[in-house]
Amino acid sequence: MIASKGPRAAERASCSSELAVLRINVTESYVVAEWSRRLGCTPSQLRATAAVVGDVAADIEAHLRPAQDAAREQDALRAAFADAPARSE
Repeated sequence: MIASKGPRAAERASCSSELAVLRINVTESYVVAEWSRRLGCTPSQLRATAAVVGDVAADIEAHLRPAQDAAREQDALRAAFADAPARSE
């Protein structure tokens, strides 16, 4: 039998920290500032979203993403409209 070079199943991920869910502590301003930067939102948007969906980072990101996508689409439309040549009728 050929021995594998990787760790045995019993040795893999025995520590519970690998399975921990990332949670955002919205009571700490430095945590809110960092996560706001990472997620591309304001601190008040982050806190409001956490109040709705909870403090799990993945849930907050999933909740914020549609609004961010819509904002990017609106910005692109505004830029295209501003760059369009003026029509004279």
